[in-house]
Amino acid sequence: MDLMKEAQQRAEVAEKERLENEKRLAEEKSNIAKEINELRRRELSEFYEFIQPRQQQVTEVRHKQREEYKWKRVMQCDGTPDPTVLPEINTYISLWHDEKNRIDVEYTMKQTNLVLSLIKELNSVSNSIPNDSLELQRIPIYKQTIHKLEDTLSLKWLHTAHFIMLKASDLQDLETNNFQYTAENENVTMCIWANLSHNPRIKGYQFAKYHFGFDLPKPLSLANIAIVGFFLKYDYYSERSLLSKCRVQINDYTYDPIPEPYVDETEKQPTENEDSAKDQFDASLPPELRKLMEETKQREEAAAAAAAAAEAQANKENTMTDRSATQI
Repeated sequence: MDLMKEAQQRAEVAEKERLENEKRLAEEKSNIAKEINELRRRELSEFYEFIQPRQQQVTEVRHKQREEYKWKRVMQCDGTPDPTVLPEINTYISLWHDEKNRIDVEYTMKQTNLVLSLIKELNSVSNSIPNDSLELQRIPIYKQTIHKLEDTLSLKWLHTAHFIMLKASDLQDLETNNFQYTAENENVTMCIWANLSHNPRIKGYQFAKYHFGFDLPKPLSLANIAIVGFFLKYDYYSERSLLSKCRVQINDYTYDPIPEPYVDETEKQPTENEDSAKDQFDASLPPELRKLMEETKQREEAAAAAAAAAEAQANKENTMTDRSATQI
């Protein structure tokens, strides 16, 4: 009997130590979480105090730049279309697209400079629109206009190359009996070579000034072919390539909100209403099922009470037995 009491006491001490350790660990965890929460609240508060005025300044600067651009456009008066005004830019694109008479190199180069400046202007406008402006809805329209300008520019250079090659016989090189042609300005370079001699000894050609050349296999040296090298200091192929769809799209970054003050859930004590709510059954259940659940609960409570009474009676009898044994 003494061994049982000693074992029971050791178990009680161990259980008490375990509960104390759990309580201590829970308190330490709660304190650490509270410190982290306070640190994060303080840092985010300082960050927002720093960033919000600067965001407002950026918005004001963008509004100012947008107004300055509009005024500059009004005062420009040089005959160039305003790329942000859809009727003007569409009229310009349509007229240039349908132009059949002026497809010489000089005119196409001049139009290339104008188109590239319009594209640059549209990109600048799109990037300078404030985040709170209604003009953000026009960005897809600006992108579509840029694509139209790029397509028209590419088409006109194809027409220009064809127009040049129609004069290949008149501009034939006397040394090689072939056609070599180059044209350039600050934005574009074009190199054209046409096989007029059909000489199998010609293995290729090099445009040394532009670091552009090629080698011809023998079957092509006997064929009627032309090779065009077109170099534009503006990249509009990368955005339309298939690989561009595989690039990671970077979303606009949003800052984390300031967290609420930390509340230790373990410190919350259940109220009487919560206890009564737990004891109630779901009102949406059928009446028969609720009645069965209530009867089952009553039987379980009665069985638990009987077990507790039996345990108390057994403990009482053990105590009386111990006392009588001690007296003896």
